[in-house]
Amino acid sequence: MKIPKKFIIAFSLLALSMLDHGVTSAEQFVRVFAGPAWTRSTDVEHNFGSFGIFTAEDIDFRTGPAVGWGLGHWFQSFPY
Repeated sequence: MKIPKKFIIAFSLLALSMLDHGVTSAEQFVRVFAGPAWTRSTDVEHNFGSFGIFTAEDIDFRTGPAVGWGLGHWFQSFPY
């Protein structure tokens, strides 16, 4: 199983942020979000190499669900 680099970097930064003993635990947070995802109609173009270029115009997409979560940490040295 290959672990993505983005996950390793995010986990490392979160772990390093917990090493600061002057930070209270109230500055760590978890957020969860859910809601609709609206997308605009668009043109789709794909190059199939020697077969040519495929183009579809004004492709409409349906509204779908968007859900996610995130971990964060507020640093005292960078208040904004």
